[in-house]
Amino acid sequence: QYMSIFFQCFAYDDIDVTSAVLPMASRMIISLSKERERPCACFALLPYMPQFLVTLHNQMVYPPDFEFDYTDEDDSEEELFRYNLYKIYPRLVKMLPEQSLQFVCEILSGVSVPLSAAPTCQLEAALRLVYHYCEKVQGA
Repeated sequence: QYMSIFFQCFAYDDIDVTSAVLPMASRMIISLSKERERPCACFALLPYMPQFLVTLHNQMVYPPDFEFDYTDEDDSEEELFRYNLYKIYPRLVKMLPEQSLQFVCEILSGVSVPLSAAPTCQLEAALRLVYHYCEKVQGA
């Protein structure tokens, strides 16, 4: 029941709601790391990772009408929110490189072709996943 509520908040279309559960998302990654070291029969997070990755990516995508204005406080909050999301993804890549690669491939296959016709927000989020994936895999 907890996971259902978590994902509803994590996928919510308001950064204030989603930001409120980012500490829980970060904690889930820590717990997943411990789970991989010492499996527990009571509760497993690994089955939730595909949904976690999809939701994380969906939240990474900027709104189509987003234009950053450094003097606008709301835009600054939006940037900080995305920065906090980006900090979570490399930690997942480090723990689940194969699953992360499969996910990146799925996202890239969903990008509109030709790339020049793809929405910028969709393309930017996909390329950011690729960048962070490569950065973490090379650094491992």
